[in-house]
Amino acid sequence: MSFAKKIRAEFPIFEEHPKMVYLDHGATSLKPKIVGDRVRDYYLKGSANIHRGIYRLSEQATSDFEKVRIQVKDFIHASSENEIVFTSGTTDASNIVVMGLAQNILKAGDQVIVTQMDHHANIVPWQLLQEKIDFKIEVIRLSDDATLDMDHYKSLLNERTKFVAIPMVSNVLGVSNPVAEICSLARSVGALSVIDAAQAVSHHPVDVQNLNCDFLMFSGHKLFGPTGIGVLYGQHQALDRITPVRGGGDMIRKVSFSGTTYADLPSRLEAGTPHIAGVLGLGAAIDFVQEHSWQDWQKHEQDLFDYCKSSLADLSFVSDLGSQIDSSVRDGVFPLTVKGVHPHDVAAIMDKENVCMRAGHLCAMPLLDNLKSNGVVRASFGVYNSRDDIDKMVLGLKKVWEFFGE
Repeated sequence: MSFAKKIRAEFPIFEEHPKMVYLDHGATSLKPKIVGDRVRDYYLKGSANIHRGIYRLSEQATSDFEKVRIQVKDFIHASSENEIVFTSGTTDASNIVVMGLAQNILKAGDQVIVTQMDHHANIVPWQLLQEKIDFKIEVIRLSDDATLDMDHYKSLLNERTKFVAIPMVSNVLGVSNPVAEICSLARSVGALSVIDAAQAVSHHPVDVQNLNCDFLMFSGHKLFGPTGIGVLYGQHQALDRITPVRGGGDMIRKVSFSGTTYADLPSRLEAGTPHIAGVLGLGAAIDFVQEHSWQDWQKHEQDLFDYCKSSLADLSFVSDLGSQIDSSVRDGVFPLTVKGVHPHDVAAIMDKENVCMRAGHLCAMPLLDNLKSNGVVRASFGVYNSRDDIDKMVLGLKKVWEFFGE
Protein backbone atom coordinates (compact mmCIF):
# COMPACT_ATOMS: atom_id res chain seq x y z
CA MET A 1 0.00 0.00 0.00
CA SER A 2 1.33 3.45 -0.91
CA PHE A 3 2.11 6.01 1.78
CA ALA A 4 -0.87 8.17 0.71
CA LYS A 5 -3.34 5.28 0.76
CA LYS A 6 -2.07 4.07 4.10
CA ILE A 7 -2.55 7.52 5.63
CA ARG A 8 -5.97 8.02 4.04
CA ALA A 9 -7.23 4.73 5.45
CA GLU A 10 -6.82 6.16 8.96
CA PHE A 11 -9.48 8.86 8.37
CA PRO A 12 -13.08 7.57 8.72
CA ILE A 13 -14.52 10.70 7.08
CA PHE A 14 -13.49 9.34 3.68
CA GLU A 15 -15.71 6.30 4.26
CA GLU A 16 -18.61 8.62 5.02
CA HIS A 17 -17.83 10.91 2.07
CA PRO A 18 -16.00 8.73 -0.49
CA LYS A 19 -16.22 11.32 -3.29
CA MET A 20 -15.04 14.24 -1.19
CA VAL A 21 -11.83 16.09 -2.04
CA TYR A 22 -10.79 18.02 1.06
CA LEU A 23 -8.48 20.93 0.25
CA ASP A 24 -9.06 23.09 3.34
CA HIS A 25 -6.39 21.68 5.62
CA GLY A 26 -5.22 25.22 6.39
CA ALA A 27 -8.55 25.96 8.09
CA THR A 28 -8.74 22.70 10.02
CA SER A 29 -7.31 19.26 9.52
CA LEU A 30 -9.37 16.11 9.24
CA LYS A 31 -9.22 13.74 12.21
CA PRO A 32 -7.83 10.20 12.23
CA LYS A 33 -9.78 7.44 13.95
CA ILE A 34 -7.30 7.29 16.83
CA VAL A 35 -8.28 10.83 17.85
CA GLY A 36 -12.03 10.21 17.76
CA ASP A 37 -11.60 6.98 19.72
CA ARG A 38 -9.55 8.69 22.43
CA VAL A 39 -12.05 11.50 22.90
CA ARG A 40 -14.99 9.08 22.93
CA ASP A 41 -13.29 6.76 25.41
CA TYR A 42 -12.68 9.60 27.85
CA TYR A 43 -16.29 10.76 27.76
CA LEU A 44 -17.87 7.30 27.82
CA LYS A 45 -15.40 5.22 29.83
CA GLY A 46 -13.25 7.48 31.97
CA SER A 47 -14.90 10.86 32.41
CA ALA A 48 -13.71 12.53 35.61
CA ASN A 49 -12.26 15.89 36.52
CA ILE A 50 -8.52 16.25 37.00
CA HIS A 51 -6.21 17.61 39.73
CA ARG A 52 -9.06 17.39 42.26
CA GLY A 53 -10.27 13.90 43.08
CA ILE A 54 -8.44 11.32 45.15
CA TYR A 55 -10.49 8.47 43.70
CA ARG A 56 -9.02 6.24 41.00
CA LEU A 57 -11.04 7.55 38.05
CA SER A 58 -9.90 11.12 38.69
CA GLU A 59 -6.33 10.07 39.35
CA GLN A 60 -6.23 8.15 36.06
CA ALA A 61 -7.65 11.14 34.14
CA THR A 62 -5.08 13.39 35.79
CA SER A 63 -2.26 11.03 34.90
CA ASP A 64 -3.41 10.73 31.28
CA PHE A 65 -3.79 14.51 31.01
CA GLU A 66 -0.30 15.25 32.34
CA LYS A 67 1.24 12.56 30.12
CA VAL A 68 0.07 14.60 27.13
CA ARG A 69 1.86 17.64 28.51
CA ILE A 70 5.06 15.59 28.45
CA GLN A 71 4.16 14.40 24.92
CA VAL A 72 3.84 17.99 23.73
CA LYS A 73 7.13 18.88 25.42
CA ASP A 74 8.88 16.11 23.53
CA PHE A 75 7.04 16.86 20.28
CA ILE A 76 8.30 20.46 20.12
CA HIS A 77 11.55 19.75 22.01
CA ALA A 78 10.89 22.01 24.97
CA SER A 79 13.23 21.63 27.91
CA SER A 80 10.49 21.03 30.49
CA GLU A 81 6.82 20.08 30.58
CA ASN A 82 6.32 23.10 32.85
CA GLU A 83 6.89 25.26 29.75
CA ILE A 84 3.71 23.85 28.18
CA VAL A 85 0.42 25.65 28.86
CA PHE A 86 -2.83 24.28 27.46
CA THR A 87 -5.07 26.91 25.89
CA SER A 88 -8.20 26.89 23.75
CA GLY A 89 -6.11 27.49 20.62
CA THR A 90 -3.58 29.75 18.95
CA THR A 91 -5.82 32.80 19.27
CA ASP A 92 -6.24 32.24 22.99
CA ALA A 93 -2.49 31.79 23.42
CA SER A 94 -1.81 35.02 21.53
CA ASN A 95 -4.19 36.91 23.79
CA ILE A 96 -2.59 35.44 26.91
CA VAL A 97 0.82 36.75 25.83
CA VAL A 98 -0.56 40.16 24.88
CA MET A 99 -2.83 40.71 27.87
CA GLY A 100 -0.86 38.78 30.47
CA LEU A 101 2.63 40.02 29.60
CA ALA A 102 2.81 42.75 26.98
CA GLN A 103 0.25 44.81 28.87
CA ASN A 104 2.65 44.84 31.84
CA ILE A 105 5.77 45.64 29.80
CA LEU A 106 4.84 48.06 27.05
CA LYS A 107 4.99 51.78 27.63
CA ALA A 108 4.20 54.77 25.45
CA GLY A 109 6.81 55.04 22.71
CA ASP A 110 7.67 51.32 22.68
CA GLN A 111 7.11 49.23 19.57
CA VAL A 112 5.87 45.78 18.58
CA ILE A 113 6.89 44.30 15.23
CA VAL A 114 4.50 42.09 13.26
CA THR A 115 4.47 41.12 9.58
CA GLN A 116 2.49 41.92 6.48
CA MET A 117 1.45 38.25 6.27
CA ASP A 118 0.03 37.86 9.78
CA HIS A 119 -3.25 36.20 10.62
CA HIS A 120 -5.76 38.50 12.33
CA ALA A 121 -5.08 36.63 15.60
CA ASN A 122 -1.61 38.22 15.67
CA ILE A 123 -2.89 41.68 14.76
CA VAL A 124 -6.13 42.39 16.60
CA PRO A 125 -4.93 41.53 20.17
CA TRP A 126 -2.07 44.03 19.77
CA GLN A 127 -4.51 46.64 18.48
CA LEU A 128 -6.80 46.05 21.46
CA LEU A 129 -3.86 46.69 23.77
CA GLN A 130 -2.88 49.73 21.72
CA GLU A 131 -6.18 51.31 22.80
CA LYS A 132 -4.82 51.30 26.36
CA ILE A 133 -1.12 51.99 25.76
CA ASP A 134 0.28 54.36 23.16
CA PHE A 135 2.87 52.02 21.63
CA LYS A 136 3.60 51.63 17.93
CA ILE A 137 2.95 48.59 15.75
CA GLU A 138 5.56 48.27 13.00
CA VAL A 139 4.98 45.92 10.07
CA ILE A 140 7.68 43.98 8.22
CA ARG A 141 6.88 44.42 4.55
CA LEU A 142 7.14 41.80 1.84
CA SER A 143 9.90 41.60 -0.74
CA ASP A 144 9.07 41.36 -4.44
CA ASP A 145 9.06 37.57 -4.14
CA ALA A 146 6.40 37.73 -1.37
CA THR A 147 8.81 36.63 1.37
CA LEU A 148 9.63 38.79 4.37
CA ASP A 149 11.97 41.69 3.63
CA MET A 150 14.67 40.90 6.18
CA ASP A 151 16.55 44.15 5.52
CA HIS A 152 13.40 46.06 6.36
CA TYR A 153 13.01 43.98 9.53
CA LYS A 154 16.55 44.81 10.61
CA SER A 155 15.91 48.50 9.99
CA LEU A 156 12.86 48.41 12.29
CA LEU A 157 14.67 46.86 15.24
CA ASN A 158 15.87 49.21 17.97
CA GLU A 159 16.01 49.53 21.75
CA ARG A 160 12.29 50.42 21.86
CA THR A 161 11.32 47.06 20.29
CA LYS A 162 9.78 44.89 23.01
CA PHE A 163 8.07 42.13 21.01
CA VAL A 164 8.49 40.56 17.58
CA ALA A 165 5.47 38.44 16.65
CA ILE A 166 5.51 36.44 13.41
CA PRO A 167 3.93 33.43 11.72
CA MET A 168 6.17 30.43 11.18
CA VAL A 169 4.23 29.70 7.96
CA SER A 170 1.78 32.01 6.20
CA ASN A 171 -1.77 30.66 6.05
CA VAL A 172 -2.31 32.43 2.71
CA LEU A 173 0.97 32.11 0.84
CA GLY A 174 2.40 29.00 2.50
CA VAL A 175 5.77 30.71 2.79
CA SER A 176 8.03 29.47 5.60
CA ASN A 177 9.78 32.27 7.44
CA PRO A 178 13.40 32.22 8.75
CA VAL A 179 12.23 31.98 12.35
CA ALA A 180 15.56 31.22 14.03
CA GLU A 181 17.20 34.26 12.41
CA ILE A 182 14.24 36.49 13.27
CA CYS A 183 14.32 35.36 16.91
CA SER A 184 18.08 35.87 17.13
CA LEU A 185 17.80 39.41 15.81
CA ALA A 186 14.96 40.17 18.22
CA ARG A 187 17.02 38.90 21.13
CA SER A 188 19.94 41.15 20.09
CA VAL A 189 17.88 44.22 21.02
CA GLY A 190 16.26 42.64 24.08
CA ALA A 191 12.90 41.93 22.41
CA LEU A 192 10.77 38.86 23.09
CA SER A 193 9.81 36.63 20.14
CA VAL A 194 6.29 35.25 19.71
CA ILE A 195 5.85 32.56 17.04
CA ASP A 196 2.52 31.49 15.55
CA ALA A 197 3.14 27.89 14.47
CA ALA A 198 -0.49 27.00 13.72
CA GLN A 199 0.18 26.42 10.02
CA ALA A 200 3.53 24.70 10.58
CA VAL A 201 3.06 21.87 13.07
CA SER A 202 1.30 19.46 10.70
CA HIS A 203 3.93 19.92 7.98
CA HIS A 204 7.29 20.36 9.76
CA PRO A 205 9.10 19.11 12.84
CA VAL A 206 9.27 21.96 15.36
CA ASP A 207 12.22 22.39 17.72
CA VAL A 208 11.76 25.38 20.01
CA GLN A 209 15.28 25.10 21.39
CA ASN A 210 16.81 25.33 17.93
CA LEU A 211 14.52 28.25 17.11
CA ASN A 212 15.40 29.84 20.46
CA CYS A 213 12.03 31.59 20.52
CA ASP A 214 10.57 32.99 23.73
CA PHE A 215 7.02 31.88 22.92
CA LEU A 216 5.44 29.54 20.37
CA MET A 217 1.79 28.60 19.97
CA PHE A 218 -0.37 26.26 17.91
CA SER A 219 -3.88 24.80 17.73
CA GLY A 220 -4.75 21.14 18.09
CA HIS A 221 -7.36 21.18 15.34
CA LYS A 222 -4.72 21.99 12.73
CA LEU A 223 -2.63 19.05 13.95
CA PHE A 224 -5.33 16.38 13.37
CA GLY A 225 -6.65 16.92 16.90
CA PRO A 226 -9.85 18.30 18.43
CA THR A 227 -11.07 21.86 18.21
CA GLY A 228 -10.95 24.04 21.30
CA ILE A 229 -7.48 22.96 22.42
CA GLY A 230 -4.12 24.58 21.85
CA VAL A 231 -0.65 25.02 23.26
CA LEU A 232 1.33 27.99 24.47
CA TYR A 233 5.01 27.19 24.86
CA GLY A 234 7.25 29.65 26.65
CA GLN A 235 10.83 29.57 27.82
CA HIS A 236 10.48 29.34 31.58
CA GLN A 237 11.90 32.77 32.34
CA ALA A 238 9.57 34.36 29.78
CA LEU A 239 6.49 32.32 30.71
CA ASP A 240 7.05 33.10 34.39
CA ARG A 241 6.57 36.81 33.65
CA ILE A 242 2.98 36.31 32.44
CA THR A 243 0.37 37.30 34.99
CA PRO A 244 -2.91 35.33 34.97
CA VAL A 245 -5.59 36.74 32.69
CA ARG A 246 -8.24 34.38 34.08
CA GLY A 247 -8.84 33.48 37.71
CA GLY A 248 -10.56 30.47 39.22
CA GLY A 249 -9.97 26.97 40.41
CA ASP A 250 -6.73 25.04 40.01
CA MET A 251 -4.55 28.12 39.34
CA ILE A 252 -4.26 29.10 42.99
CA ARG A 253 -2.16 28.17 45.99
CA LYS A 254 -4.28 29.94 48.59
CA VAL A 255 -7.37 32.13 48.37
CA SER A 256 -8.62 34.50 51.05
CA PHE A 257 -10.64 37.70 51.00
CA SER A 258 -7.48 39.60 51.78
CA GLY A 259 -5.68 38.25 48.72
CA THR A 260 -4.70 35.23 46.64
CA THR A 261 -1.40 33.53 45.92
CA TYR A 262 -1.04 31.69 42.64
CA ALA A 263 0.15 28.20 41.81
CA ASP A 264 3.39 27.48 39.99
CA LEU A 265 3.61 27.16 36.22
CA PRO A 266 1.86 25.92 34.22
CA SER A 267 -1.18 25.66 36.53
CA ARG A 268 -1.12 29.41 37.15
CA LEU A 269 -2.23 30.01 33.55
CA GLU A 270 -4.82 27.20 33.36
CA ALA A 271 -7.80 28.39 35.40
CA GLY A 272 -10.84 26.17 35.79
CA THR A 273 -11.65 22.75 34.40
CA PRO A 274 -9.68 22.41 31.17
CA HIS A 275 -10.75 20.80 27.91
CA ILE A 276 -9.67 17.39 29.19
CA ALA A 277 -10.99 15.42 26.23
CA GLY A 278 -9.33 17.91 23.89
CA VAL A 279 -5.97 17.45 25.56
CA LEU A 280 -6.28 13.66 25.37
CA GLY A 281 -7.30 13.96 21.73
CA LEU A 282 -4.26 16.15 21.09
CA GLY A 283 -2.09 13.43 22.58
CA ALA A 284 -3.65 10.91 20.20
CA ALA A 285 -3.03 13.28 17.29
CA ILE A 286 0.64 13.48 18.21
CA ASP A 287 0.69 9.68 18.39
CA PHE A 288 -0.73 9.61 14.85
CA VAL A 289 1.95 11.98 13.54
CA GLN A 290 4.76 10.12 15.26
CA GLU A 291 3.63 6.75 13.89
CA HIS A 292 4.90 7.95 10.52
CA SER A 293 8.28 9.06 9.26
CA TRP A 294 8.68 12.82 8.83
CA GLN A 295 10.89 12.02 5.85
CA ASP A 296 8.11 10.07 4.09
CA TRP A 297 5.55 12.64 5.20
CA GLN A 298 7.43 15.60 3.74
CA LYS A 299 8.40 13.70 0.60
CA HIS A 300 4.72 13.03 -0.06
CA GLU A 301 3.69 16.63 0.58
CA GLN A 302 6.51 17.93 -1.63
CA ASP A 303 5.30 15.68 -4.44
CA LEU A 304 1.78 17.09 -4.01
CA PHE A 305 3.10 20.64 -4.09
CA ASP A 306 5.17 20.09 -7.24
CA TYR A 307 2.32 18.28 -9.00
CA CYS A 308 -0.19 20.99 -8.11
CA LYS A 309 2.13 23.77 -9.24
CA SER A 310 2.71 22.13 -12.62
CA SER A 311 -1.01 21.32 -13.04
CA LEU A 312 -2.08 24.91 -12.33
CA ALA A 313 0.50 26.24 -14.79
CA ASP A 314 -1.61 24.78 -17.60
CA LEU A 315 -4.66 26.85 -16.60
CA SER A 316 -4.30 30.28 -18.23
CA PHE A 317 -7.41 31.61 -16.47
CA VAL A 318 -6.11 30.79 -12.97
CA SER A 319 -3.59 32.93 -11.08
CA ASP A 320 -1.60 31.79 -8.04
CA LEU A 321 -0.82 34.74 -5.75
CA GLY A 322 2.20 32.87 -4.41
CA SER A 323 3.70 31.90 -7.77
CA GLN A 324 6.75 34.12 -7.28
CA ILE A 325 7.80 32.38 -4.06
CA ASP A 326 10.69 29.94 -4.33
CA SER A 327 9.34 26.41 -3.91
CA SER A 328 12.03 25.58 -1.35
CA VAL A 329 10.40 27.92 1.21
CA ARG A 330 6.77 27.24 0.38
CA ASP A 331 4.33 24.67 1.75
CA GLY A 332 1.24 23.21 0.09
CA VAL A 333 -0.92 26.33 0.13
CA PHE A 334 -2.17 27.85 -3.13
CA PRO A 335 -4.14 31.13 -3.00
CA LEU A 336 -5.92 31.16 -6.35
CA THR A 337 -8.04 33.55 -8.37
CA VAL A 338 -10.04 32.74 -11.47
CA LYS A 339 -10.09 35.58 -13.98
CA GLY A 340 -13.21 37.70 -13.53
CA VAL A 341 -14.88 35.30 -11.09
CA HIS A 342 -15.59 36.06 -7.43
CA PRO A 343 -13.88 33.59 -5.06
CA HIS A 344 -17.20 32.69 -3.42
CA ASP A 345 -18.63 31.73 -6.80
CA VAL A 346 -15.56 29.60 -7.47
CA ALA A 347 -15.93 27.83 -4.12
CA ALA A 348 -19.65 27.24 -4.71
CA ILE A 349 -19.03 25.54 -8.05
CA MET A 350 -16.16 23.54 -6.59
CA ASP A 351 -18.46 22.34 -3.82
CA LYS A 352 -20.87 20.98 -6.43
CA GLU A 353 -17.88 19.01 -7.73
CA ASN A 354 -17.26 17.67 -4.18
CA VAL A 355 -14.11 19.77 -3.78
CA CYS A 356 -13.85 21.64 -0.45
CA MET A 357 -11.88 24.91 -0.70
CA ARG A 358 -11.78 28.03 1.47
CA ALA A 359 -12.77 31.33 -0.14
CA GLY A 360 -12.47 34.93 1.04
CA HIS A 361 -9.83 36.96 2.86
CA LEU A 362 -8.62 33.97 4.95
CA CYS A 363 -8.36 36.07 8.14
CA ALA A 364 -5.53 38.00 6.50
CA MET A 365 -7.10 41.18 5.14
CA PRO A 366 -3.94 43.31 5.38
CA LEU A 367 -1.99 40.78 3.30
CA LEU A 368 -4.63 40.55 0.60
CA ASP A 369 -4.87 44.36 0.50
CA ASN A 370 -1.11 44.44 0.00
CA LEU A 371 -1.44 41.91 -2.82
CA LYS A 372 -4.25 44.02 -4.33
CA SER A 373 -6.73 41.19 -4.01
CA ASN A 374 -10.24 41.28 -2.57
CA GLY A 375 -10.21 37.56 -1.92
CA VAL A 376 -8.92 34.19 -3.07
CA VAL A 377 -9.98 30.59 -3.19
CA ARG A 378 -7.39 28.56 -1.32
CA ALA A 379 -6.22 25.02 -1.92
CA SER A 380 -4.37 23.78 1.15
CA PHE A 381 -3.15 20.21 1.43
CA GLY A 382 -2.77 17.71 4.22
CA VAL A 383 -0.88 14.46 4.28
CA TYR A 384 -4.11 12.58 3.42
CA ASN A 385 -4.37 14.26 0.01
CA SER A 386 -3.28 12.69 -3.27
CA ARG A 387 -2.55 13.56 -6.88
CA ASP A 388 -6.07 12.42 -7.70
CA ASP A 389 -7.39 15.22 -5.48
CA ILE A 390 -5.39 17.74 -7.46
CA ASP A 391 -6.70 16.33 -10.74
CA LYS A 392 -10.29 16.71 -9.47
CA MET A 393 -9.57 20.27 -8.37
CA VAL A 394 -8.25 21.10 -11.84
CA LEU A 395 -11.35 19.60 -13.46
CA GLY A 396 -13.49 21.66 -11.12
CA LEU A 397 -11.65 24.86 -12.00
CA LYS A 398 -12.19 24.12 -15.68
CA LYS A 399 -15.92 23.79 -15.01
CA VAL A 400 -15.86 27.13 -13.20
CA TRP A 401 -14.32 28.69 -16.29
CA GLU A 402 -16.82 26.99 -18.59
CA PHE A 403 -19.67 28.43 -16.50
CA PHE A 404 -18.34 31.95 -15.78
CA GLY A 405 -15.53 32.52 -18.23
CA GLU A 406 -15.38 34.61 -21.32
